[in-house]
Amino acid sequence: MRFHSFQCLLTVGAFMVMHLALAFLGKALPLLVLPLFGLLFLAEITLWLLLMLKAYRHEMLRLPLVGELADELACRN
Repeated sequence: MRFHSFQCLLTVGAFMVMHLALAFLGKALPLLVLPLFGLLFLAEITLWLLLMLKAYRHEMLRLPLVGELADELACRN
């Protein structure tokens, strides 16, 4: 259960960094960034639903970068 919590927190942090990067890029190229915000939102919703379903079924789904770090954090005492 701790693994899912840490993976969620780290994933949200990664999405926040992506949103900030797109916001700064949006000052220079607003017409390019608007569709990227939409795609990022769809990716967030899809990933959120997938991870919630896997956690509800007590299945481990490790995301490529975040999953390894979450596993390390969850195993610490």
